[in-house]
Formats: sequence, structure tokens, C-alpha cells
Amino acid sequence: MKENFESFFPQGNSKELIDRYEEMIASGHQYFFDIEEFEELIDYYMEERANQQAFEVLSMAKSQHPSTSDLVIREAELLASTNRFKEALDVLTRLESYERWNVDLFLTKASILSQSGLNKESIEVLKHVLTIADADELDEVCINISFEYQNIEKPEMAVEYLKKALDYNLGNEEALYELAYCYDLTGDSIDAIETFQKVIDADPYSYHAWYCLGNVYMQLEQTQKAIEAYDYSVVIQEDFASGYFNKAMCYIQLEEYDNAIEQFHESLKHELIDSICLFYIAECYFKMENLHQAEVYYHKALAKDNRLIDAWLGMALVLQSESRFIEAMHHVKTAIDLEPNHAEAWILQAEINADLGFIEETMVGYERAIELGNNELGVWLNYTHHLFNNDLITEGESVISRAFEALPNESEIYYRFAAYLLKNGQINDAEDIMEIALGMDREKAETLFEYYPEANLYTSIVELINNYN
Repeated sequence: MKENFESFFPQGNSKELIDRYEEMIASGHQYFFDIEEFEELIDYYMEERANQQAFEVLSMAKSQHPSTSDLVIREAELLASTNRFKEALDVLTRLESYERWNVDLFLTKASILSQSGLNKESIEVLKHVLTIADADELDEVCINISFEYQNIEKPEMAVEYLKKALDYNLGNEEALYELAYCYDLTGDSIDAIETFQKVIDADPYSYHAWYCLGNVYMQLEQTQKAIEAYDYSVVIQEDFASGYFNKAMCYIQLEEYDNAIEQFHESLKHELIDSICLFYIAECYFKMENLHQAEVYYHKALAKDNRLIDAWLGMALVLQSESRFIEAMHHVKTAIDLEPNHAEAWILQAEINADLGFIEETMVGYERAIELGNNELGVWLNYTHHLFNNDLITEGESVISRAFEALPNESEIYYRFAAYLLKNGQINDAEDIMEIALGMDREKAETLFEYYPEANLYTSIVELINNYN
């Protein structure tokens, strides 16, 4: 290769740098690049997953800048990116012997240890970094330590280091949100409230801290306190979309749907991804039985994101409520096409097929939902109700026997079975089942008559209920 060194210092243009390097390779010349340029070239080829080219750049860089620690660290990163972790660590160990105060070296070592699954060793290295790093770096090091503790499923220790991160830098937003996440894992809501309140006391204008505090109260179902915290967050930061959104979700919990809609609209003013807000506005209108507005906003949500399955299902529910069953079926089938294993979609399809009188298709829908793991009481009751109404007594009894296995402590299934037996003329068997049901929950005996009013005609059943102690 021709030794014709020419200087190409940073031009502020990555494409120009890459073009010049590749032109040099193609022409067989050799130009001079400074260390920062070589690092940029290595980063580029690593991002492009062109590892061979990255190693070639590294080799040239080491020949032009021998014994440069930054290049040794970059070599370790490149080796780690190709899963050559031991070689990477060996490279850093050699450098470590005479670069004992190099923070980047130890951060890189910690990262490679973490990548190779040696999280405890990574923690020890990061703790060493805390002793040599500058003061303005300590909060980020603590956050890295917390990540490692999360990796080994020790969220309590992660919380400890995230608190330290905030002690070093009260304004570290990442530490706040990671802390909120770790408190979710530990379930220590009392400590969470105390910690976020401590941050607020030190910095009352930290809207992120107010938001995190609101989230804790929301999880505790202390909805009014959550709303108050979210109020502070959006007063401090008027364009804080998440504050308005979570405040709206609180109003949904309180069934104050008008207020929720108002807050969702505030969130929409500042949120780039707005399909979810539009969906929840539609949900609020549906809860308020304003089907026209619900339909409008489901359409708006789907216009923003036509893969939003819940919006397809919500739209199907609106159409079903308006007895537009064929249109409803189109929407629920679209949802199933998008996510074939969505149990709720199969349940809704079953219900719409029942509305249309398609017996076998209804059974297919319920069976698919149960197969997908939906064992909710309502599913079994609705399924058996459909069979009962269509005089499919044998099939219904078979489904009920499976419901007993899935939910052995639900008295309503026993009352439902008693109705089946009475309708089938099996009065003695019905009395035996009623004894069991009454022993489980006497208060729900009325569900028998709500479901099968003719049960009032059976004197023995009525007396059994009245005399039950």
C-alpha cells in the first residue's frame, strides 16, 4: 500500500468521512485519520453489522495511533459485539494494569461482564467506578448498578441505588422512572410515596416526581390523591401529555366519563401518538351509551392505527348494540385476523353469532376462547346460556361439567346446572345440586329463578331454598 499520508480532520459530515475512507481503500492509498475519526468509522461499521470492516478500521487505527487507550477500549467493544467476551475482557485487563483511573475502561468492562451474564461481577466493577468517577457521573453509575440488580431479580437493591442516584442528582428523570418501575416490582408503596414526596419537598416543581407519586396513588386506588398529584404535574408542565392521560384514566375509574374525555382531549393537544387517546374517548362515550360519538371516535382511532385491535372490537360492540350484526361481524373478524389468539375477540364473535342464530359458529367461538385460556365465569355462563336457549341440554351439561373443573368454587355454575336438570325433568338430581349450591352461597339462590323462572313451579325446590339454614 502506498504510504502517502494526507490529513483529513473532522469535517462535521459523517458521510463525507465514510466516503473518503472507502475511497482510500479502493485506491490503495493511505490517509491519516485522527482518533475521533477512526472511532466514528468503527461505530458506523458496527451499526451496519459490518464487523470485518470495523476490525480493518481498528487495525489501521492502531497502526497510526499505537498505545492509545481509547482504541483499546473500542477494540474490546468490537470483540464483545461479536460475542468474543473472554478476548474482550482480556484486552481490558491488560489495559487496566496501567489505566487504574480510566472510568470509560471500567464502564466498558462492566458492560461486557453484563452482556456475558456475569452480573454480580459487573456490579462489583461499577461499585469501583463510584470511587473514581467525577461527581457529575455518579448518578448514571448508580443507575447502571440498579440495572444489574434488576437483571439478577433484586429490585430492593435496585431501589437503594436509584435513591443514591437521586441523592447525587435530584433532577435525573431516568432515575425517577426506573425507581417507579422497581417499586412496582417490590410492591413497597409506602416507601415509594415517602421517596417521591421527599423529591417533591426538595424540588416542588419536579413534575416528573408528581407524576410518579400520582401513579403510586393510582395503583393503590386512592384516586382523588392521584388526580391531585397529576394536577400538579400538568400545572407545572402544561404540555405534559402523560399527566393529562393518567388523570383521565382516574376519572374512568370514578366513572366520571365527561371529565375523562376532557382530559384525553388535553392529552391529544400534546401527544404525537394519539390513537390510544382516541380509543379511550370512544370507550367513554360507549360507557355513556352515546353510541354515535363512540362510533366516531373508534373510527378516528382506527384511522390513526388500523392495527389497534381493541378499537376494532369496540366498534364491533357499538354495531352489535345497534343490531347491525353483519357489520359487527366484519369488525370482529378483522380483529381476529390481526391477532388470532385474542380470546376476547373470539368471545365477541361467539356472541354476535348467537345474535345471528348461528349455533355451531357460536360454539366454535366459545370453545376457541376457552382453549386460549379464558376461564372467566361469565364465559362459561354465557356459553351454557346459549346452549340452554337452543335446547341443547346434553351439550350444555357437558360444558357445565368442564366449568366445574375450571371453577369448582363458583356457586352460580351449580345453580345453572340445577336449571338444566329441572328443564330436563331430572328433579331429584336438581335437588342434590341445589343442596351443594346453597351450601356454597345461599345469597345467590335467586339467580336460579332469574335464569329459569319456571323453577318457581317446582315446590320441592322452593321449599328447599326457603328452609335452608
